[in-house]
Amino acid sequence: MHANTVRNPDIRIMETLAGLAGKFERTWCYPSQEKILQLLKRFTGRRLSRRHLNRHLHALVRDGLLRRIRRHVRERSGALRLRSTVYVIAGRWLARVRQLVNAAVRWASSPAKSTPPSPVPGPAQNRTISVDCSLRRHR
Repeated sequence: MHANTVRNPDIRIMETLAGLAGKFERTWCYPSQEKILQLLKRFTGRRLSRRHLNRHLHALVRDGLLRRIRRHVRERSGALRLRSTVYVIAGRWLARVRQLVNAAVRWASSPAKSTPPSPVPGPAQNRTISVDCSLRRHR
């Protein structure tokens, strides 16, 4: 693995993008990299350089949590017009969120509330967590 490759991407970046997309009830968003850096600093306290942000975004794409669609266009003059990238929240991330929601619902509805259970089964529990909730807003 290359020395500049991120092995474990910062999930706070994913949470920031998912929160921005969720604000508009979508599974995609198109903030500038500068906006992502501002939101990360504001809500998580995490400061990153643009280069490090791109390494983490690449790792999130590599791990199947995020998909990027570049929207650059070439003008008639041949000049390249740079536009912000569309970030699509991938199914793996949505499944992870559903697992967390299901675990919270099970914990909240259990009679004896102690500590919240882990939403991810451990090695001894090799079973599938059923997902029967939607992320749509209830009206």
